[in-house]
Amino acid sequence: MGKESFRWLVGNGNTIMFWEDIWCGERPLRVEFPRLFRLVNNKKGLVKDFLNLNRFNEVNWVDFFIRPLLDRELNMLNCLREVVSSKVLVPEEEDRLIWIHDNNGVFSLKVPLRARSFLWMISIYRLPTKEFLIRRGVQIYRLECGCPWCNREPEKVEHHFSIQIH
Repeated sequence: MGKESFRWLVGNGNTIMFWEDIWCGERPLRVEFPRLFRLVNNKKGLVKDFLNLNRFNEVNWVDFFIRPLLDRELNMLNCLREVVSSKVLVPEEEDRLIWIHDNNGVFSLKVPLRARSFLWMISIYRLPTKEFLIRRGVQIYRLECGCPWCNREPEKVEHHFSIQIH
């Protein structure tokens, strides 16, 4: 699971990089249209930089390139125009990063029951650390009460997991 598991949902276009981010299709536009990417003036431009009146189909695209495009490149530009023309910016909405493996676009983890139980035991101070056992009246005279790894602090949940439990 990496970058390919996430997509940008276009809002105002202030966050999404036009050529670098995945926002229109399955791959970044620089990968889909490498020749046009090599010729573009603004390789790091945002989506909002490549539009006119919040629409892509009204843009004078030839202004974005370092030289006049050849016929073959103009055909590529027409394909690019077709790909992005369905997108419309919504000025009052922020761009959102969504996870493609969930219908709602929300990133989540499936945590096994054992792990959830373990985390619950930590949160209610029920792990059998030396401190817990002593509080319960278990006789630990022969054993050292300190942490078995560092031996500098008493063995307790907060020390082992470097967390603050409230």
